[in-house]
Amino acid sequence: MDQISTIILAGGKGLRLKKLIPNIAKPLVLILDKPFISYIIKQLIKQGINDIIISVFNHVEQFEVYINSNPIEGANLYLIKEPFELGTGGAIAYCANKINSRYTLIMNGDTISNIDIQLMLNDHIKNNADISISVSYVKDVSRYGSVSFDEDNKLVSFNEKLENGEGFVNNGYIIMNTIFLDNLSMKEPFSINSLISNNIRLKNIYTFVNHNPFIDIGTPLDYKKAQTFILDNNLFCN
Repeated sequence: MDQISTIILAGGKGLRLKKLIPNIAKPLVLILDKPFISYIIKQLIKQGINDIIISVFNHVEQFEVYINSNPIEGANLYLIKEPFELGTGGAIAYCANKINSRYTLIMNGDTISNIDIQLMLNDHIKNNADISISVSYVKDVSRYGSVSFDEDNKLVSFNEKLENGEGFVNNGYIIMNTIFLDNLSMKEPFSINSLISNNIRLKNIYTFVNHNPFIDIGTPLDYKKAQTFILDNNLFCN
């Protein structure tokens, strides 16, 4: 898919995993003897996405070692270090001038799903969307914050982690028109959540319901589940 590139957000501190796996960047923790981010990159290549930016702030040297010692056939990997902690929104704005494709897929470096990215992109184009958010149904939204949308899948609200109960959540895959990223200001750090919330009434923002399971290895419990998840969802890479 030459029309879409990817930014993997890998700049976090990984505080929730720090006691279990100290001093290792969360996307680089080993699952089945391979860094977790390897499964993300292999998934992208398998779906025809080759141009991949990894945005980092913490543990830069670890990512440099990973890229230099783990060449992945078919992947054009670029490591971009934030000049200061920009937040998830600021990080994608900082990377925007390295994107040459019409669309940009934003991913979290600690999350994976067996999602059909081409199908999501098709929906994005059909809806004439500026932003499309992949969402999944979960029984407890408190960890993620909930996402509400209307019968046409247009985003209604993007809520913070203030409520409990079942609902839909952002599962870590977001497509944006690259031209939208080019117009973002970086005067101060900001999150991708605030970026979306501030643009609900200004831009065409849609949801894409992903019926495949996803996993976020950000907690010790889910980190321990990751090996089984990778195997059960055929995400293992040789």
